[in-house]
Amino acid sequence: AAQIFRILRILRIFKLSRHITGLKTLGTTLRNSHRELLLLSMTVSMGMLIFAGLGYALEKDEPDTMFYTLPQTLYWAIITMTSTGYGDVAPTTAGGKLVGSLCSICGVLCI
Repeated sequence: AAQIFRILRILRIFKLSRHITGLKTLGTTLRNSHRELLLLSMTVSMGMLIFAGLGYALEKDEPDTMFYTLPQTLYWAIITMTSTGYGDVAPTTAGGKLVGSLCSICGVLCI
């Protein structure tokens, strides 16, 4: 019961959006473009899944690969597509590097 009251207290912050013009504008914008945001997130998610699958298929049999599992390759695709690029996981084969390049280009074009 105490957690419910804490959540309700946090939700009171959203009441302040009535009085702050910038938050009103942000809320209106998000409300009016929720379909486009959903389409963008679905497009980016599908791209991440496709590039993760391609990267894993090309790199899984290599001896020095960093792509041991599909979830680890999905992590690489997310980091690559969002242009974060930590550098801790990278493809080693030429095909994997090509997929990585296409993944980063598609990420820049989508986002």
